[in-house]
Amino acid sequence: MLIKPYIQTKKHSFYYIIILIVSLFFSSCKNSNVKTEREFPRLLFNMESFSEDKRAVFSDIDSSSIIIGEALSNEEAFSGKFSVKYNEKGYALICKDFNFLPDKRYRVSIMRKGAESAEIIANSNDFWKSTKVSREKAKNGWEKLEIVFYTPPLESSFDINVMVYVWDTTIVYLDNLLIERLPDVTFPEYSKENSLQIFIDSAKILKLARIRKEAFKKKFLVTTDSSYVKGFILFKNDDYKAEFRFKGDRLDHLQNAKWSLRVKLKKGKAWRGMRTFSIQTPEARGFLIEWVAHKLYEKEDILTTRYDFIPVYLNGKSLGFYVYEEHFEKQLVENKRRREGPIMKMSEDQLWKSRVLQKAKFLPNFEASNIVAYKMNKIYENETLSNNFLIAQNLVYSAKNTKHSASSIYDIKKLARYYALSDLLRSYHGLIWHNRRFY
Repeated sequence: MLIKPYIQTKKHSFYYIIILIVSLFFSSCKNSNVKTEREFPRLLFNMESFSEDKRAVFSDIDSSSIIIGEALSNEEAFSGKFSVKYNEKGYALICKDFNFLPDKRYRVSIMRKGAESAEIIANSNDFWKSTKVSREKAKNGWEKLEIVFYTPPLESSFDINVMVYVWDTTIVYLDNLLIERLPDVTFPEYSKENSLQIFIDSAKILKLARIRKEAFKKKFLVTTDSSYVKGFILFKNDDYKAEFRFKGDRLDHLQNAKWSLRVKLKKGKAWRGMRTFSIQTPEARGFLIEWVAHKLYEKEDILTTRYDFIPVYLNGKSLGFYVYEEHFEKQLVENKRRREGPIMKMSEDQLWKSRVLQKAKFLPNFEASNIVAYKMNKIYENETLSNNFLIAQNLVYSAKNTKHSASSIYDIKKLARYYALSDLLRSYHGLIWHNRRFY
């Protein structure tokens, strides 16, 4: 089996359902004024200015308000005299419309004392970000919850809600909700000679921006051969004609200006032995965790992609460090001292189409998936590769439909090492059927 580690984070399907329902339910709480591009640099809700019934709290600079689940309490306070006290499972705090602007960077924080299950959330139908893990401890048992995020490049960014949800009935106190606009991230300058310099003209950048915006509307990235744009790369003293498109399926690859790209070099050219590779923000791959995973797989002689870090410039502007990752081509297996052979997969095209239509849970995407290989045109042109493809296709079919024992299909010792390391590293993402690759 060919390994694609990628460390998975926890996701709860019921969580998305709850968030969506509450977002729709509380849409009536938003003010009905026409949305404008009035932007707030900072809003602080210190729980000291409130309505007569103490069910709404106002900001320190204007009439913006939040709805609270219980009356204010003077039992505890991080600053001032009051905080929100909550001792039920549910939403302890819900904001109104703050006119978040599209494609901007924000920070939301709140002080918490008591229940560690209290979670701060920013979400809309197109977006969510949350945490219940405190960033720092403060005085008298108080601690800070904080999330930093970029809003989607859509007008629906205006409709982002800020909430605190409590997952149990332990008493929690909440104070000093702070919402602030942050400047865009600026990255250090690196030696351009040792950086991957990408050049794409402005018209092609606009095309990528349109594709990105469409991906946010669909909530997934769907690409075709027409998604590529032309450009070139400079590295040290060499230049490479190349084509670029977005990579990945989920939107974490398209946040802010640090886009993840698939890079395909023109024939006759290879960069560090690779004809096709991806560059992506290290954050999308667990920073150093994914790099360590690759090194461990390599040590056990389990086939995996080349993977390392490099500074990247786009049209002369530093984008900081990226990770580059090899794509599935013959250079991958040859670099690992294997002979050229088909790299197999179960097609995920239908899966992503059904997810765009929001019907993935109701369709037999795994059962209906085709068993294919990368570079099928090249395989058809070569008799040896064609014969190997048919053998491999039958093996993957047997594995998919449990027709034969694992030991008659796989190199069972390498498979056992792979599963052991996946468990050790919690890299379960690679075990999902549409992420598996076979050589």
